[in-house]
Amino acid sequence: MRIMGMHVIIIVMKIHDLKNKDYTAYIFDMDGTLYYQRPLRMRMFLCMAGFYLVHPLRWKEPFMVRDYRKLRENEALLKKENWKDLIWDTLSDKYHVEKSRLRKTVSFWMQEKPLEYIKNYQDKTLKHFIEQLQASGKKIIIYSDYPAGKKAASLGIKDVRIYDPEESPIRFLKPDPQGLLLILKENRLEKERSLMIGDRYEKDGVCAENAGIDHLILKRTRSARKEQYLAMGVKP
Repeated sequence: MRIMGMHVIIIVMKIHDLKNKDYTAYIFDMDGTLYYQRPLRMRMFLCMAGFYLVHPLRWKEPFMVRDYRKLRENEALLKKENWKDLIWDTLSDKYHVEKSRLRKTVSFWMQEKPLEYIKNYQDKTLKHFIEQLQASGKKIIIYSDYPAGKKAASLGIKDVRIYDPEESPIRFLKPDPQGLLLILKENRLEKERSLMIGDRYEKDGVCAENAGIDHLILKRTRSARKEQYLAMGVKP
């Protein structure tokens, strides 16, 4: 209990420190930050289960998606400049499937189908916070390891600049700081007046630290975030 108490105190102190800073730019992660990722993943699991029950001959496809996700979390692999090609080569060799089919399957289940449900799991408080920041003249940027443009549109998040490996010059994924440093340079942002907001310390937090900017890691459930927002003075 003492350790938990200290953990809460540290979080509150960090939020209090951030509240006292005049940030001009806010850089948001997408997945798990602007929407709650776990319930969306459960929804997609149910969708996939129902689909492949009536398409049993395509039983390999869910495993392709699973392995693609695992490879996208492999930091040693992601440090290589040709990581995208290596992922598709690895999956094609393992499942003896053409890369075009792999890309189509992964894109459907990880990028297209979730758009039907993503708004149901949006962090509405965070969206309102972004709108308040924009109204006060703050710069808003979305920085994601996965394609984020269509997701932002589905969430109703407008007038933001989006950086991801598909639509920008960024080649390396978090926690490598090169992408974040590129964002800071292209937008002429001051490090001491920029804040990274994400949901994973090992990705978003470490990336921000490596780039030399402040970060705030949000909890992954609505109830836990509610406490953070109260501490930040952000109203639902």
